[in-house]
Amino acid sequence: MRAVLASPEKDRAVQGVTPEARACRAVGRQIAFFAEQACGSAQVFVIPVKNIFQLFLTALSGKGLKVAMIQEDGMVMDVQELGRLCAKFGFHPAREQLEPLSVYIGLLLKWNKVMNLVGFSSPRPLFEQLVLDSFYLAEFIAGLRRGVLRHVNENVLECWDLGAGAGLPGIPLRILWNEGNYALVEPREKRALFMRNVLAASPLPGVRVFQGRAEEFMPSRPPADIIVSRAFMPWRALLGFIEPYLAGGGLAVFLAKQAEPDELPPGWIQHCGMEYSVPAGNSTASRFFWAIGRNGLRD
Repeated sequence: MRAVLASPEKDRAVQGVTPEARACRAVGRQIAFFAEQACGSAQVFVIPVKNIFQLFLTALSGKGLKVAMIQEDGMVMDVQELGRLCAKFGFHPAREQLEPLSVYIGLLLKWNKVMNLVGFSSPRPLFEQLVLDSFYLAEFIAGLRRGVLRHVNENVLECWDLGAGAGLPGIPLRILWNEGNYALVEPREKRALFMRNVLAASPLPGVRVFQGRAEEFMPSRPPADIIVSRAFMPWRALLGFIEPYLAGGGLAVFLAKQAEPDELPPGWIQHCGMEYSVPAGNSTASRFFWAIGRNGLRD
């Protein structure tokens, strides 16, 4: 594996090794974190050398240096294989979409060995159970843009992904649908660092990672046109939580395993929904999107 590092300060030389020194201190904190997670109160622990290198790159990313992970053979899911898997479910993304998807899946599987980001360790179940949602979500949001959100200019469209985790559904979604600005909001450091590393390897226009609580993020941005939530908090609580920050005509889009509710809190309306199926053993399981907005309000 090789790493390409680029300073964000393009117009002046880096003085000494200050960024690297800061990164090394961050590595120490990361090592302590992993030791605590892996060993509890144990006094002696072992961290493989390859993981030390990964922690160093992670720390550099967190300190503002652009880190591009260049994967050797076997570390990235094969683009042709990924294309066949997409076609199995009726999707035919362009090669310029398949390539960053392949990189994302490869990085997620690799980092998952160290950070336990998701519950899958091989490409196919990861795709079928987590990434596939983003394909349907891209179609769903594109439909909202043709309908209830058609009044919003693409250049100012504001989208938030609250509790973005390891970038699901947000990063594959943005590879497939890339209008406006999209914020991946995640309070947990290791997940935010992972997403920053993915974006360094495969930049996605208009996408940023915010590490911190949603309460800190939302007041700092223009009102949201779309807020995506996959189990960030119970849906009723989320509607009250986001209401002050939702643009007129804006929508909360929920990813759920049950159909939309029969009744909504006063002042809210269900605009549309969608049901789709994903593999579940020898059968399939239904999943749902809901698009809920405030009743009668529009900028």
